[in-house]
Amino acid sequence: MEIEDITIQQYVDAFNSIGITDLEKKLIVANYEFPEHIITSRQMAKYVGFAGMAAANSNYGRMAKKFCKYFDVNPRIKVKIFVNIRDLDNKGWRWILHDNVVRALEKVGWVNLQIVASNPFQDLENFKRTKEYKVLEETTRDAVVKSRLGQGVFRAKLVEIWDGCSVTGCKTIEVLRASHIKPWRSSSNSERLDPYNGLLLLPNLDMLFDVGLISFDDNGQILISSFLSKDTLKILGVHEKMMLRDIKQNHKLYLEHHRQTLFRK
Repeated sequence: MEIEDITIQQYVDAFNSIGITDLEKKLIVANYEFPEHIITSRQMAKYVGFAGMAAANSNYGRMAKKFCKYFDVNPRIKVKIFVNIRDLDNKGWRWILHDNVVRALEKVGWVNLQIVASNPFQDLENFKRTKEYKVLEETTRDAVVKSRLGQGVFRAKLVEIWDGCSVTGCKTIEVLRASHIKPWRSSSNSERLDPYNGLLLLPNLDMLFDVGLISFDDNGQILISSFLSKDTLKILGVHEKMMLRDIKQNHKLYLEHHRQTLFRK
């Protein structure tokens, strides 16, 4: 099995089945509780009361091996079964929890739900550290970067396709946000520029969609998270009769990804 194939429910089953110690649980909960679910081994060590990074690394790695064995994944990947790893200016490593691990921790009830919007500037900082960024042609690189900010060719194509908010039809284009359906940081460069991986939304709908508090089914009907109260929905002007004004076949794969990995039912 490949890591990217592991579903939220499979992670949930693993958390419930594998004998995880209280210390191991504390380590992965620490990873969740840090801003944007990103932590360094030094921060993790301090959080759980270790004197240095080595103990945090070894204990996190020991738990990861249990998961590798459970999923029949090469144990050499170690903590990559939980996180993406990024270099922090040669001062250590940042561990970024996979989205499906985040949702699984919420489902098993080990964490208090954190609803945090993704940070475009952090995403771009991470992207600029990759080899992928460095080898892109300048024009493509510029388009990909601007797409994360809801600008450039990506936004222009969404305006052309939707001619207003994808849900309400509001034609005040200046206030609408170009939002990726499959998150930018999880997408390939071609997906980042694909207009069918995008919606043009009013800011309230964009934020709710970004953090998984609303989604849409394959007919375009809005799906509303149980975490949103009726009072909140009323204040935000969101209701169950809302739907996408148009939906193409090419939208559906992206919408399925959003429902499976981001939507908080």
